[in-house]
Amino acid sequence: MLFRSVAEAQVQQYAERSRRLRISHTPTLVAFARGARLRDPASLADDPAAQLLPRHYRELLWNPEANPLLLWLEPEGFGALPGRYLSMREAVAALHARGVPVLAGTDTMNPFVVPGASLHEELSHLGAAGLPIVEVWRLATRGAGERLGVSGLGVLVQLEGRGLRPAQDLKAAAEYFYLPGRDRKSTRLNSSHMSES
Repeated sequence: MLFRSVAEAQVQQYAERSRRLRISHTPTLVAFARGARLRDPASLADDPAAQLLPRHYRELLWNPEANPLLLWLEPEGFGALPGRYLSMREAVAALHARGVPVLAGTDTMNPFVVPGASLHEELSHLGAAGLPIVEVWRLATRGAGERLGVSGLGVLVQLEGRGLRPAQDLKAAAEYFYLPGRDRKSTRLNSSHMSES
């Protein structure tokens, strides 16, 4: 279902059907949020995250003026995307309220959805959709690990052991994984954490 502007009743029906059919969701709110800003690609190109990739992404592949394929993919124009993003956020809140599994994902390589940095942004969007910060961390770490057959990551404990407070400050804790030159041992999977699939 491609969300545009939908009625509250439709969102609730969608969430209830997902619960009944045991469907998990990876909403990729960051892809919708970035797409909603494509009317002003210059503002996205100046974003620090966009600077992490070679400039041909910003200047050619992700620029609607230089890459007409983007316009073909979104024939209604980018004006519809802000409403779509808001509808997706409402859907995430409704899914979570019904206990439907929501996973953190990004649809990396959509326009201005940069690997790594976009996951941190996705976590913020999930928090803005109403998920408690502790739940956002759980679905991005243990929840994702369980889906992949990985267990025992203990990321929240490792962050708290370094003086970070992931339950209170999502952004500060996420920066631990993102800032260049910082110790990243807690982001690496040890082979002892891998389970047989």
